[in-house]
Amino acid sequence: MAHGYVQLMTENPVYAKELDPKRTADIVAAGLDIDGLAQELSKPQDDETRTNRLFTGLVGDYRKAVGDLSAALVPIQEEITDGKDYRLFGTADQALPAGTTQEWPDTVPSCAPAPPRELARPRLKVVKGQLPNAILLAEHAFPEADRPTLTVCHTSGLTNQQSSTEGQVLTKTADLSVVMKMQLTWPDGKVETYRTWSHAQPLGVVCRTRLGPPQQGDTTVYFCNEDKHYLDRWAEDGYRKYFEALATVTDDAAVLASVRDRAARFLAGRQKAYYDRVVGDLTTAGKPLSEANATVTRTMRLLQAYTRAGWATAFAKDPIMQTVLAGAERLPSDVGEEAVITEIFRRAQQNYAECNPSAGTGSPCGNSVAFDPFVGQSRQWLLDCTSWYGRSRLPVDAWTGDPIGNTLLAFARHGTGVLLAQYEQHSKEIAEGVYTEGIPEVKDTIKLLQGVDALFRADAA
Repeated sequence: MAHGYVQLMTENPVYAKELDPKRTADIVAAGLDIDGLAQELSKPQDDETRTNRLFTGLVGDYRKAVGDLSAALVPIQEEITDGKDYRLFGTADQALPAGTTQEWPDTVPSCAPAPPRELARPRLKVVKGQLPNAILLAEHAFPEADRPTLTVCHTSGLTNQQSSTEGQVLTKTADLSVVMKMQLTWPDGKVETYRTWSHAQPLGVVCRTRLGPPQQGDTTVYFCNEDKHYLDRWAEDGYRKYFEALATVTDDAAVLASVRDRAARFLAGRQKAYYDRVVGDLTTAGKPLSEANATVTRTMRLLQAYTRAGWATAFAKDPIMQTVLAGAERLPSDVGEEAVITEIFRRAQQNYAECNPSAGTGSPCGNSVAFDPFVGQSRQWLLDCTSWYGRSRLPVDAWTGDPIGNTLLAFARHGTGVLLAQYEQHSKEIAEGVYTEGIPEVKDTIKLLQGVDALFRADAA
């Protein structure tokens, strides 16, 4: 209105001289009222930060909205992981949480069906929890149709047998050989041995017999013991302790490489399913994730609008405020044509295009390509995530495990912290009389109107 009034006066000088001075005064007063309302929005309060509750509240609302969005990602991930406790975006070699792996029974069966002999498990040596993480992950996280069964069995007997004869006495010596095997049995029936623990314990003489008829006065003790004699005493006679101390361990690297590849493809397939679901829920009205995102958008709009109104002077000169609220690296939301939140998750989804799940949604990827949700992301704060946006900067209860979601939350927390610092700085400047807040366009228009009006009034006189 004021701009139009000035234009009318400059284009019609004669008419301008005839205008009632009260009309100009009313327009100036209205402009001053508008400017005063803007100043009231950013009026400092009496505390250390000086930032008033309106803007701390707006920032708090935005932070809460982003936190709720992050929380809405958690049930999606729990569904994708079947509620199992492992890191969906971890590596195939990730360590499982303590207590996840159940130890083998205290007895170890024989690998062959006959004879059905059990040995006490060498608990200090044959430990399931000491297997490579990739194998434990496969047992814990794979669905039943793909999950291997991890078992341990033994082969045992007398080995290194040697005979010697002295006179008519035949003496045999031997070692007690025990080999423990850790095997993976896959649903298709394939059995792979990954680790073996083996030890041959010298027994000395296991058999002493007389080749001829007995002789009177012969006090020699004759006996012959089979392997069962020693295996029955495996735990009591210390053979198990010798095994625990001296057994050698041999691993099959090819088996581990195969399991690690399966685990990596399994994780990638589940990651793809996760991002498919996230993008689907973000773009489907009524879904919890969509509703949470709408709240982020709404709180961001309010934050932008009130800042432009209440901090117009500071905003026009403060590049930090401009960047945080309106720049390319602004606080994430779906405000504007660039729906940043939906965009970054959609980009992550596209990065799994070559996964080619082997048997539908959530199944392992059909190839071993390395997938990265950060590839091709246009937001610098996502590309810089490894520099400082990480778990250590997030409260434990906010950690979702999704690298995109985590970085989104971390950047929002960081950005709002920067914005609060700018509010505090300018609030203190206002309180100390360094400058007066208001709307620059309104102030300039009022000055222009007053100047033009004074000019024409002087000519009329």
